[in-house]
Amino acid sequence: MNVMRWTDRSLKRLGNFEAFASGSRRWRSTEVHDHAARLASALLSLGLAPGDRVLLWLPNSVELVIAWRAVLRAGGVVVVAHRSSPLQQIQHLLAETQPKAIVTFAALDQAAFGATVRHRIHVGPQEALGSIALADLVGRESPLRDPIARADDDV
Repeated sequence: MNVMRWTDRSLKRLGNFEAFASGSRRWRSTEVHDHAARLASALLSLGLAPGDRVLLWLPNSVELVIAWRAVLRAGGVVVVAHRSSPLQQIQHLLAETQPKAIVTFAALDQAAFGATVRHRIHVGPQEALGSIALADLVGRESPLRDPIARADDDV
């Protein structure tokens, strides 16, 4: 079973509950699910194919959870790096994993990420030239209703 089908079932079973708190902001389970489904749809619109990797270079945050779920829902593979990882380590990770996209708070030029990263999705107030705001992607897409499975035994 695809892990995102499991989360869909859990949402139906458990209902709408407070899932995350960040400062004064409270995120309900349905909000997190909706944002992840919309971002998954956006990733597919950007050309992400099943099995493509997406690097998540984020702090522990609701955006990390949303992006992680979105990549899995779109059939992608999550490559995760903590926000405190130095750029040199990120560049090594990029060379090893060849992700098609990166989701990050870092406002860096495309040159810092290499040629394989086709899309830079930016979280937060500082955008780098050529990056796409995560909030814009979530706001313009319809939710991807059914997860994209990569294989029958995809978990």
